[in-house]
Amino acid sequence: MEWNELVPQWITAIGTVGAVVVALFQKLIRDWINRPKIKITCKDDNQCKVVLNSNAESSDDSNEVRIRVRLENNGNNIANHAALYVDSYYKYREKEGSYVKEDFPPKQIKDYRNTKPTLIVPQLQYYFEVATIHQYDSMTRQEDGNKAKQFYKLYLLGDGEVQPLGKGTFVIPLKFYSSRIDVYITYLKIFWDSDDFIMDKNNFGLEILSEKEFKKLKKVE
Repeated sequence: MEWNELVPQWITAIGTVGAVVVALFQKLIRDWINRPKIKITCKDDNQCKVVLNSNAESSDDSNEVRIRVRLENNGNNIANHAALYVDSYYKYREKEGSYVKEDFPPKQIKDYRNTKPTLIVPQLQYYFEVATIHQYDSMTRQEDGNKAKQFYKLYLLGDGEVQPLGKGTFVIPLKFYSSRIDVYITYLKIFWDSDDFIMDKNNFGLEILSEKEFKKLKKVE
């Protein structure tokens, strides 16, 4: 057969195979294009840093801060059977100049209503409470001996007992699970360095780290 006769046949054959492939896999392709796209953010604002029980006319003994992350689905499909978990954190040790990992049984993170959403709908915002800063249980007498001083510490929230972290710089891996996507992992960095309720940039900070930023940290597994 002449070359100019073979080329149209090849093109027709390729087109036929392509049509069959699309017909067989169009649902998979469509589901992949319209899959849920999860994004977790956290800014040092009044939505992610929520002050509770604050009373300007009283002492700061009644204050508490809830640290929330904002979870959004920017895809076109619902993320079903969803759950947000933590099972470890990294604490920065200044003497060693590195982060040390602490593991614990998985804790499911609840939202600000104390519920566990299982459906993450596109174009809505969900707020999950990851940590809190509140008074430490014990008190220490001040030098004048007239009153007791309350210390504020950072605690990790979730199912089960509230886990004390204390003061320092912490990186908390947040793991989002859903039946429609692979595990989505992001990293919440929290800095807390005060015994008193002082929420300025010298004592408190929040940010989300990307996978690339997290890998740049000096850490000990």
